[in-house]
Amino acid sequence: MVNNKSKYSSANIGHERNYSEEVASKIDVEIHHIVDEAYRDVEQLLTDNMDFLHNMAKALLEEETIDAKAVENLHKYGTTKAPDETEAPTASHMDAVISMPNATEETKTSSTESDVQS
Repeated sequence: MVNNKSKYSSANIGHERNYSEEVASKIDVEIHHIVDEAYRDVEQLLTDNMDFLHNMAKALLEEETIDAKAVENLHKYGTTKAPDETEAPTASHMDAVISMPNATEETKTSSTESDVQS
């Protein structure tokens, strides 16, 4: 004999029943709708983020553990490292490097002037 009662019906909640089978049936239907909607939402979320999930699995296989910054980078860039951590210096980086010696020369000049004044 097949039991057609829902697992949410009053028969499974406890011995005391303070609502009808009709109400229990409505609860069952509503819970079924909520669970189905949540399932579809999660399925869509996983589908939309499939590349990220594969990148995460690959990173974890390679590194075993990754920190929050690596996860953020995976989500943004598809790799555990941010582009500025992995790229060769660009022209703007070179400008910063080139301008630094000038600052150093000014510091040397200031040091030399103060040595002369002493």
